[in-house]
Amino acid sequence: MYVCVRSFAVLLSWEAGTRVPMIAHWPGHIRPGSRSAALASHLDMLPTFLALAGASLPTNKSFDGADLSPVLFDGKPNHAEALFHPSEFTGVLSAVRFHQYKFFWTTYGVDDCNQTSPVPPSIDHSVPLVFDISADPTESTPLTNVDPRLYARAEELRAAKLADIYSTPRTNANFAEGTRADWPCCDPQHVVCRCTD
Repeated sequence: MYVCVRSFAVLLSWEAGTRVPMIAHWPGHIRPGSRSAALASHLDMLPTFLALAGASLPTNKSFDGADLSPVLFDGKPNHAEALFHPSEFTGVLSAVRFHQYKFFWTTYGVDDCNQTSPVPPSIDHSVPLVFDISADPTESTPLTNVDPRLYARAEELRAAKLADIYSTPRTNANFAEGTRADWPCCDPQHVVCRCTD
């Protein structure tokens, strides 16, 4: 059997790259056989483990994860309203999962398995593509009649997340070491290339 997996970072914004089952087992705390369709991320592990240990997150910076305890122990259907998908290459927030909807501001081309064709370019969407994941989990057909309030809410969430990113303290990297991926850049509007000068 031949399997081709290409451009893993690009796939992460699509459901096929993010829909991964998680198994949690803690006798006496998590009800056996319970199931949840809660939207979660590996970024939720730190806040969850800290909460279980009776500790709290530092307050001098923002963290993307949230405590999963209400989902794991109380059966809450969800703990996060939205989950953002940044591009690994640029750090731009290219997509957001919001309830059963997925909004794409940027979609990316992927080269073929034999690498015989050029990689299609990424496409920025001034009006994001919207998929109803509950009805179309393969994200094959964007919705055409989207309530403008839904677009507005997605834009509000994105603006709030970007404001949070830009206002969160960060470290200054030492670019004397590392590879080309570590080279400095300076663009105050870019998620991973912000600068203070």
